[in-house]
Amino acid sequence: PYTKWHQELYKNYLEIHPEDLEISFVLSQLMLSNGQSIDAEVYIDKLLKVQPNNPQLQKYKSICRISNDDWDNAILYGQKAYGLIPTDEQLNLILGTAFYYKKEFSNVVTHLSKIAENLPNDHQALRMLVAAQLKLGLTLDAHSVLINFEGKNAHDALLSSSAGLQLLQAGEKDKAKQLLNSSMSAQK
Repeated sequence: PYTKWHQELYKNYLEIHPEDLEISFVLSQLMLSNGQSIDAEVYIDKLLKVQPNNPQLQKYKSICRISNDDWDNAILYGQKAYGLIPTDEQLNLILGTAFYYKKEFSNVVTHLSKIAENLPNDHQALRMLVAAQLKLGLTLDAHSVLINFEGKNAHDALLSSSAGLQLLQAGEKDKAKQLLNSSMSAQK
């Protein structure tokens, strides 16, 4: 695995050879994987000046922006990349999350639904998806996600209660009962 030592080695190399875009790219990936989005963004911005339409760089820029709660720019760069790589799971997660914080729930459902089946049953993005589905009145869709939650917490209980109420109002008594039973068994 790459370490801080590798990062310093690449940085020192780039001081001598700043034109080496490949090393800049590798260094930005390394920094992102180590959670250093602010440092990585310096190199990503440099690379974007040379390759402004590179979807991988746009995705990395989106990661940097979402790491700094800059939802608008995370969406801006994420959508540019999405136009070229719409099946990228990480990109759909970034866009779904940014749209969630912007309260654009139909976009949350669009992006997070694409990756929901590949996420662990207790992933926070699934909670965002269910909340967005409930806001949009997509109760049956929310039910199908909620029923699989493994580690239910207080927030999950609130989502389950809200979904259960909407299911009852829609006449889906069996689904509401199933959700309640699932929630109660997880609390034991």
